Amino acid sequence: MQGDSSGMRSRGFTLIELMIAVAIISVLTTLAVLSFKRVSSRARASEVYGMLGEVRSKEEAYRAEFSVYCNAKTDCASAADETTFYPALLTAQEPKLKPISAGTWPVAWTTLGISAGKSALYCGYTIVAGAGSTSGTGFTAGTMGAAFLGGVQPTGVWWYALATCDQDGRTGTNTVYETAMNTATIAVINEGQ
Repeated sequence: MQGDSSGMRSRGFTLIELMIAVAIISVLTTLAVLSFKRVSSRARASEVYGMLGEVRSKEEAYRAEFSVYCNAKTDCASAADETTFYPALLTAQEPKLKPISAGTWPVAWTTLGISAGKSALYCGYTIVAGAGSTSGTGFTAGTMGAAFLGGVQPTGVWWYALATCDQDGRTGTNTVYETAMNTATIAVINEGQ
């Protein structure tokens, strides 16, 4: 009795058909993972734009009342720096939501009335402010802020805010967002890192 080769073909898949199916599934999985990472990165960027908008409005309200801007390291009078972020980024397992609560916020955030509107943040934030000077001395902005403000001591009071986010989970370079009192623009440095 001779076997019918077309009958065997209808009972299973050939190796080539299985390899093609695996290749298609692999491509679709890769596209899904990349799409998820892109959407997650956009969600973190959306958090930053909302928080920096909140900082901008609160700083301008504070200046209207007190004629100065507020540093956000500890209290509005203390010198701030651009390396102390709240909430602090983790040393591992980033990107990850970091729980926050009003009781652990920097005093200046409470003074300004900054509200995250949620109980956790992906990114860390800081605000650096200072008094202007016509002499050009006493410029206390950090490296990033000085560059963003044009490297020149403003003649009036000034502030800038930074946000840093670990977008890719690798240690080293992070995405940094920066804005200041003299612009509505938010600059993005090292996007996606």
